Amino acid sequence: MSGPSFDGQEVLDDTLSFLGTLPPGQIAAMRDVVYGDLDRFADAERTYFVLGNYDEYEKERVESVRDALTDRAADRVAFTLEDVDPDVDVWRNFYVKFRVFARRADHVVLVAEDNDGGHELELGEVDHERLYVLKRDYDGASLDPPADDERSAADPAFGDLDYERFDAMMLTLFAHLDEEGRLFTWASEGELASAVDRVIAATA
Repeated sequence: MSGPSFDGQEVLDDTLSFLGTLPPGQIAAMRDVVYGDLDRFADAERTYFVLGNYDEYEKERVESVRDALTDRAADRVAFTLEDVDPDVDVWRNFYVKFRVFARRADHVVLVAEDNDGGHELELGEVDHERLYVLKRDYDGASLDPPADDERSAADPAFGDLDYERFDAMMLTLFAHLDEEGRLFTWASEGELASAVDRVIAATA
């Protein structure tokens, strides 16, 4: 682990540095979480923080990536933000909680299917050398607008699902990561599993 550790006191101190003074009851609840729930991360050789859309089907794929990355025999543990303190969110601030744990993971893996979920803000908080993206490939799929549709003539990207699912900023970042070998595309469950294998190989 190269960044800040998952030591309970360090996590608590980091959280308080963002949030400032908190009610004693909230600090006590947070202490219970950080001292009781983080050993699995602290003891792992490699940790992966998995991001993605939490809508029903997309969330299933995020969780499948988390599960595939986790192999206790190989000393790998992956987690989503929801896995930390799943019952009662003692952080009460999603953004701070994200920042605290994004700093600690050895690698951050985004399952990217669209722009939903605030991924641009999240990725702006992550060192890109720790970042891998598993991007859903829409393969230039088109909504097939009529040939005489004025938008088709005026905008070559109209009808391209990549441009409908991701904005220009995200696509530019994806192109950069692709050049660095840290973007893997998929269009099926099998290809997603293969993309996860490539992340594991790249981070071994």
